[in-house]
This record gives sequence, structure tokens and C-alpha cells, in this order.
Amino acid sequence: MRARWDLVVVTNDIYAKEDQRLLTVAGALTPERIVGVQIGGCAHTAIRENAPMSREAVDRLLDYFLNADIVFIECGGDNLAVTFSPKLSDLTIYVIDAAAGEKIPRKGGPGITKSDLFVINRTNLAPSVGASLEVMETDTRRMRPDHAGRRPYVMSNLRAQQGLAEVVRFIETRGLRVTRGRVCSSAPRATRTPPSIRPPGHGPANGANTMGLMSFLKEAGEKLFGTGEAAAATPAATNATGASAAPDQVAALNQTAGKAIADYVVAQGLKVDALDVSFDGTTSTVTVSGVVADQATKEKVLLCCGNVAGVAGVNDMLTVTHPEPEAQWHTVVSGDNLSKIAKKFYGDANKYPAILEANQPMLKHPDKIYPGQMLRIPPV
Repeated sequence: MRARWDLVVVTNDIYAKEDQRLLTVAGALTPERIVGVQIGGCAHTAIRENAPMSREAVDRLLDYFLNADIVFIECGGDNLAVTFSPKLSDLTIYVIDAAAGEKIPRKGGPGITKSDLFVINRTNLAPSVGASLEVMETDTRRMRPDHAGRRPYVMSNLRAQQGLAEVVRFIETRGLRVTRGRVCSSAPRATRTPPSIRPPGHGPANGANTMGLMSFLKEAGEKLFGTGEAAAATPAATNATGASAAPDQVAALNQTAGKAIADYVVAQGLKVDALDVSFDGTTSTVTVSGVVADQATKEKVLLCCGNVAGVAGVNDMLTVTHPEPEAQWHTVVSGDNLSKIAKKFYGDANKYPAILEANQPMLKHPDKIYPGQMLRIPPV
């Protein structure tokens, strides 16, 4: 579908961003098109009664990818009571695993009975658990009496692409409509709530001060928490403090991690008045505030905070004294080099020194980029 449509994805997890990582590593889409939401509680609430967190992630994506045709919002688990809030989703696809047993369809629940499309996946595994696909299909027809009309279902083995065409066809025919030559969501986008948070670098071109949450790949970056004084921050950065850790211990670990990042910013020679950096190990999020003279310094500070192993997001609270046009962002993928990135953004591979300079002093050499690293791409 990515060859035909402009796609973006929001994933939901409890304590990590594993689904975001898996999609990124698999190359499903470019990393900047995949946003992971870390709920800190039951992920299903983020798509049902507590949808604002997922909605905010959708708004951030659409604020940047203005021509996006489809937003996929993912939420996994084994909850038969889960369903999407109509305020969040135009179309719902509920997927179960045949290996969970033939009894699942007849158990019911809103996902099975009311989803727009019901998918029984991994049908190839049914014999391994003694599940009858015939029984599952019969129960599905009974639980979804309008299965031939508005409540279709698909028996699939998506790894082998069996049933895949049916799922894609459903999304394209039921989830999209053509208006004035372009494809848009089945709900008018004009009714969307204006985003309350913007990703850094994705704001207005006039350079007005914008603040927001910027996503980074947690597994990539500078290893600031592993040596010296900052070694004690490793548990906080990896969410390994444990349920038994006392609040003061957790606070101390977070403080140590925040100091390690602040020290790294200072070590790069970046001037920030009233610099304050805090770290929340439960969400792997850095919050940075202070006053900088120009947009370039602000963006470099954000990179210092985010390109750190153990950091999944940076909450930008920085103020720019003299606002300027913002840079674009690029997440390095395997096979990238600065020349290739310059060709992508500037149409000229020989302009790679502009990207190198824009990311100094953190980037010491054009060959030192790594997968998962975020780079700023300035206008030329």
C-alpha cells in the first residue's frame, strides 16, 4: 500500500515502544512516519475512553505529513472487550490469531461483533492447536450476521499473503473516498481538533517558537548512562527500576540521567541560558527548557537530548530569542550516507557538507552516522 498511498502509523504500548521499533526495523515505512505512544497503563484505554494520547500522536503526524491518505492506529493485546473510540477511528479492523483456539469467535465482544472487518489470521497454525477453521468460520457467521454486507470477515495467513489482497481491498474501498482527484479519510479532516503539540521542526515556516514532543529511536544514540557518574542512571533509562524501588530512588536515578544529558549539551559548547534537563525513566522522555539565541542552537540541543540510548522522546520547552525558519529532520536508516541524504533533500549529493556542518559538533565525521540517529537538514 505504501507504493500507492501516503501512509503514517501510530502504535500503542504499555511500557515500551516495541511495536514502533519492529515496524522501523522491518522498514515498513520511513522512521519519521511511525510514532509510538507509551501509555504507562492499559494500552486499550488509549484507543477507547482515554484516546487523547493517540489522537495527539495522529495530530502531530498530520501536522507534518499534510497529504497523508491513511493513518493506521495499532493496539495489540488479548482483550475481547477492546474497541476504538469513534472519535479516534473511522474504520476498525479486529484481528485474532487462529492459534488462540476455535472458541474465540463465539466468545463475542465488540471487536468480533462490531468491527468493520474481522480477520482470523495465522490459519496455518490452527491444526497445531487442534482448532477447526470450519467451526471458527461458522461461529463468525453467527456472531456477525451481516457478514456479507457491512460486517465482512477474512480468513488469512498474512505471512504467506493469503487474504492480504482482501484486507487491502477493504481498506481502499471502505476506508477511502475520492474527492476532487485526491484520496482522503472518510471523515472530513476539517473537523479535526487542532494539534496541541507540534514536533520540533514541523511547525510554521515563519520560525515562530513551537514546542512539542519529538520521537527518537530508544535503542540508538550516545551511551551517556553507562559509564562514570551516569552509570547509576542506566536502570532509569531502561525502565528497570522495578516496582519495588522507592520513589526517592527512582527520583535520584532520573536526576542522574538528566544531569548526564545536560552535561553532554554543555560539553558540545551549546549556549543555553537557564538550561534545565529532566528525565522520566518510566516513559524514557527528556524534558528540556531554557533560552537559546537561534533556531540552529535549539535544534542541536534537541538532538543532544534525543540521540541518546535510552531516550524515546524529547519534550521541547526551549525558547528562541530570534526565531528563524526551522530545519527538516531525517532519521538515518541502514545504507544511508550523507551524500545519499543530501541527494534526497537537496537533489545534489555534493551538498552533504551542509548536513555535516548543521549537525556539528555532535557529528564529528561524515562517516560516523548510524541507523536510528536523527539529523537536522537545514535549508540551503
